[in-house]
Amino acid sequence: GKGYELLADGVIKADTIIPHTAAGLVEPLCEWRKFTPDTQKRMIAQLERIAAVPGLSTDTKDKVFKSLPDAAEKKTLGLPGPSL
Repeated sequence: GKGYELLADGVIKADTIIPHTAAGLVEPLCEWRKFTPDTQKRMIAQLERIAAVPGLSTDTKDKVFKSLPDAAEKKTLGLPGPSL
């Protein structure tokens, strides 16, 4: 959990300085489907937190939004509501 939070914090901060780097930093979180359900939930939570940042760069936003779970995946994981 804390490591994913730290990574998300880094992505958010880097996005304001060097958006292309932030887009690269977010990639490990985008691989959430490769992990166990508990880990997936923690990773998705951080992707959703990043997605909610106002003024997110296009590169980072594209990667984040493309990797967010769809409604069926969220239901399978027991997560509330549709993705952002």
